[in-house]
Amino acid sequence: AISIEDTKAEFDKSWITETTVKALLNTPVSENVTSKLFKVTATIVKAPGQGFVNYYVNDLDGTGTYVYTQCNGADFAWLDEFDGKTCTVYITPLNAKSAQAGCTFRFLPVLVLDEGFEFDLDETAEFVVNYFGVTQFGTAYTGDPAIKLETAISSETLGFTNAPLTFTSSNTEVVYFEEEDGNLVMHCGKAGKATVTVSCVYGNKTYSKDVEVTVSEAEKVDYVSVSQAIAAENGTVITVKGIVGPSVVNKVGFYLIDETGSIPVTMNADLIATLKIGYEVILKGTKTVTKDGGGQICIENAEIVSNLYGNHDYSTASFITGKTMADVVALKDSADETTKVFVLEAVLEIDNSGYAIWVARSEDGTSVIKFYHGSTGQYDWLNDYAGQKITVELAVCDWNAKGLKCCILAVYTEDGKVLNELHVKEQ
Repeated sequence: AISIEDTKAEFDKSWITETTVKALLNTPVSENVTSKLFKVTATIVKAPGQGFVNYYVNDLDGTGTYVYTQCNGADFAWLDEFDGKTCTVYITPLNAKSAQAGCTFRFLPVLVLDEGFEFDLDETAEFVVNYFGVTQFGTAYTGDPAIKLETAISSETLGFTNAPLTFTSSNTEVVYFEEEDGNLVMHCGKAGKATVTVSCVYGNKTYSKDVEVTVSEAEKVDYVSVSQAIAAENGTVITVKGIVGPSVVNKVGFYLIDETGSIPVTMNADLIATLKIGYEVILKGTKTVTKDGGGQICIENAEIVSNLYGNHDYSTASFITGKTMADVVALKDSADETTKVFVLEAVLEIDNSGYAIWVARSEDGTSVIKFYHGSTGQYDWLNDYAGQKITVELAVCDWNAKGLKCCILAVYTEDGKVLNELHVKEQ
């Protein structure tokens, strides 16, 4: 016989691992944690969309991910009462969403407790060092990254302002810090090892943590120029050197640029996360034309042979000037056109006549070319320039051999270039 007793007994939580959302998101998806339950302190954020609602579980620094829903969010309406509140949350990573940007765990909240969270300001120094200090450094470099460091951290949510970060090196021939144009910049010099100590003093509390940094000589390899990579036989594995340029949009990648040309490069999301626009790199990948008889010329599945770092302006010597939108629209549908970048005037706007899509057009509207993208949100950075005639760097592309489209690398403003940072960021 089965008997049911109507109680509200608490379940045993003594076995549950206490961690952070940030630590869970940094857990490789190859490590199966989907059968485990975790206790975190997190902020619940309700984010309504068009016909659905996402609920995010965010760490104290704002990083997070959304919960897995099967009912456009309706199955998590019980989280509404916690919207905007920092709570004790018991969660399990339910699955990992695979997207162009990589794989990210999605969470299933099991229990949320609003316990009137108040951040203990005595923990500020430790929080700032762990979340914003040591995370600014890698553990290995093969060149000078010239990293502009954050030195004062504030959080309106947690209630602290200008918590100072300081940095020292045990070996200044290997790693050293300099003041440059009002910024503290980390440099790498000779090959060797150094211990970087990151410290914060806030209130009457001091906290420090060490990062071991190894600097090594870049591997000496033979490489070709970008134009030689473009001309290489399809399917050839090539090693090429250039500057990391703005992002590709419909793939996880960027434009590799030197004085001779520009070519899209696709790369694993974890690798691309180690790069910044302006780094000088030597890459190894497969020269590809994506479709038989057409498609996009690119380098696929690239690996980093050497990251030489630096903060270089990518060359525009190979970019085509003096043309109009009509000239671009008149190009023949050929893979040979897909490594061309034009600098010209265009009006950028979203065409809502069917499926919403960004387009670039001539001022009189007679010449129009579509953007290549998965959603208009991938070009939200252009919203401030929509409807204006503006100078752009426009790359021609044709990933699916269905006709030439374009990718916007940059727009020219009075304050300088604004770059496409969808997958790779400026320094």
